[in-house]
Amino acid sequence: MESTGIVADKFCILLTFEDTKSNKLKFPANFMLKYSSLLDDSMEIKLRNGYIQPVQVDKSKCQMKGVKWFFNTLELKGGELLVFEYFGRSRINLYIIGSNGTEIRYPDRVHILQRCSPGIVTLADGGWRFVTTRSDLDAVIDYIDPPAAFIDRCGFALPKRIIYLLSNGKKFVGSYDSETCRFSGLKSMFDIVGLDVIHGVRTFLFTYDGTERIVISAFDSQYNEIVFQGTPLCMGK
Repeated sequence: MESTGIVADKFCILLTFEDTKSNKLKFPANFMLKYSSLLDDSMEIKLRNGYIQPVQVDKSKCQMKGVKWFFNTLELKGGELLVFEYFGRSRINLYIIGSNGTEIRYPDRVHILQRCSPGIVTLADGGWRFVTTRSDLDAVIDYIDPPAAFIDRCGFALPKRIIYLLSNGKKFVGSYDSETCRFSGLKSMFDIVGLDVIHGVRTFLFTYDGTERIVISAFDSQYNEIVFQGTPLCMGK
C-alpha cells in the first residue's frame, strides 16, 4: 500500500430550499474549530468550470455571506449536496452533487464580474463524483451500486480492475462489473481502517478520475469529513 499525500480537507452542506433563498450559509462547527484562524475575511468559492463566487466570512457567526447570487445563477432548488474542499488558501473548491446522487453538469457560465469564458468540465479534468449513504451502520459492505446518472456519465470509461484510494493514501484493489453496473471489493476498506472508525461513517463520496482509480472520502451524519488515521490532516496521530 502506498501513500500519495492527499491533504485537502472537505466538508459538505445539504442544501435546503430555505438555504437557496438566503444570502448566507453556515460553516460546520468542526471545520471552523479547526480552521477559523486561517480563513481570510474575504474568500472565493470556485466551481470546476471556472465560476468564482466572492464570499465574506463571519467567523463570530461561523457563516459565509454573499451566496444568494450563486444559488440563483446555478438555479439550485434544494436537495443538492455541496462538497467544499479547502486547501489552506483563500479559495475553497466546490463540487455540487445533485439530488440524484451524482455530480451535476456545470452550466456554461461564469460570474457576471469575471472577464473570461467558462472552462469545459471533463472526466479527465478532476474526475466525476457520486455519493452513497449507509443505511445499516453495522454492516460490512463489499459492493455498491452507483447512481444511474453516474453510470450514464462515466460507464463507458470504467475498467474492470479498480484501484480504490482512501484519504490516508492507502490503496486496495477491487473491480467493476459492466453488466450489473456494480463496484466490488470494498470489504478491504473495513479491514484497513477498522470497524470502530467505519461505524461513524454515514456517507461515502467516490471520485472517479477517468483511469482505474476511485478516491473514497467518508463523512459522518453531520457531513464532517472523517479523516482516517495516517492522513496529514489527522492531527496528533
